[in-house]
Amino acid sequence: MDIKITITGIALLLCTMVAGQTTLLDGKFVFTMHQQTRTYQVKVVEKGDSVYADWKTYYNFHWLAGRYAMEKASLKNGDALSWLQPIDGKVENLKKNETFGFISRKALADLRTKGYFLYNQTVYRLNTQSPPKETFGGIPLLAVVADVAATEMWIVDNDGLPVIVRLSNNPLGIDWVVSDR
Repeated sequence: MDIKITITGIALLLCTMVAGQTTLLDGKFVFTMHQQTRTYQVKVVEKGDSVYADWKTYYNFHWLAGRYAMEKASLKNGDALSWLQPIDGKVENLKKNETFGFISRKALADLRTKGYFLYNQTVYRLNTQSPPKETFGGIPLLAVVADVAATEMWIVDNDGLPVIVRLSNNPLGIDWVVSDR
């Protein structure tokens, strides 16, 4: 009887912990930087007033993991990508205007209505001449090109989480591709 009650209690506790969050993305980021490739599993969850990007990767026969923490306001109104390198065991608290791996909902709305958005003081314009034929989880993608340095992004046309599923020609040398597994 005591074991049954304990197992039930643990199950209820776990359900309560998960019930308060919404998973926005569970995918694989493949980063390329200076001809080196690293693959990260990334799960983005919305919980309370925060958005978390939990990452993990297998490197040198060990699992490494960490988290990027953002205020929910950054998902709504952010205007800058964070370029902080992931550090094992560390929670990186991003600035109020920063996002990781996605643009804000406001930037997506600007892209739809104006044909461009501003991020990291750079204008990204909708590329209607060569739109992506691929989808992400069945959702269409929007292609943008930066006015400076010709950085290209493919962004999921999704109000829930406008993920940047492809970033290329980045002047910082950090490009990536995301798959939904």
